[in-house]
Amino acid sequence: MKHSKKIFLSLALQTLVAPKCFSLPPHQQTESKRLQIGVRVYNDAHVPDVQTRAAEEVVARVLQHAGIEAEWSDCTVVGGMPRTDSPSCAAPLHSRDLVVYFVDRLEAHFSCVDRNALGYSIIPDTRELASMAYVSYSRIQHLSATTSTRAEDLLGLAVAHEIGHLLFGSNQHANQGIMRAKWRLRDLEARAWDEFQFTEEQGKRLRAGVEMRRQADELRATAQK
Repeated sequence: MKHSKKIFLSLALQTLVAPKCFSLPPHQQTESKRLQIGVRVYNDAHVPDVQTRAAEEVVARVLQHAGIEAEWSDCTVVGGMPRTDSPSCAAPLHSRDLVVYFVDRLEAHFSCVDRNALGYSIIPDTRELASMAYVSYSRIQHLSATTSTRAEDLLGLAVAHEIGHLLFGSNQHANQGIMRAKWRLRDLEARAWDEFQFTEEQGKRLRAGVEMRRQADELRATAQK
């Protein structure tokens, strides 16, 4: 009977596993070499290293399909000291740098967050560029325990979704692709992976967003000379 009616799920129920391989159109393969972003991760939820690495691979595949490459930096602070000596963690944020926090409970940081959301992006009311997002590992674990989806796959898809919000500069959702807020259960069970990528139009918006940030970085560098 459960297959006879439509069940709509929030982002928290996007129990998806990213395909193991995405083929990139030639123009995206070339463009992705210069359309790069930096992602600084603060693993405050103590996500196991093996899961964080697997999640990063999921995000990389989703972004690469949209023509974007991500450079990851583990900037986690443990006992008051940086966990790694990555120089990017100590450097000032540039326009193309994004910050993602893995936390336990989203509601500990945002009182009005949807109870089903896996993550939340901070979108400034001003003209400042959005750069900070949070993903709840406890919600990831809970969802993983009730589905057949690995926690690292859910974590990667949630991060990719939030990166989309940051580069779009909006918390709005779409009717297609990974930026949808709700999914039909039958789509998840059928593993219709094409539904869980950035659409062609979303990819164009993402690349335009990264290009705008690249130009902002160049202008800033020129002004500092």
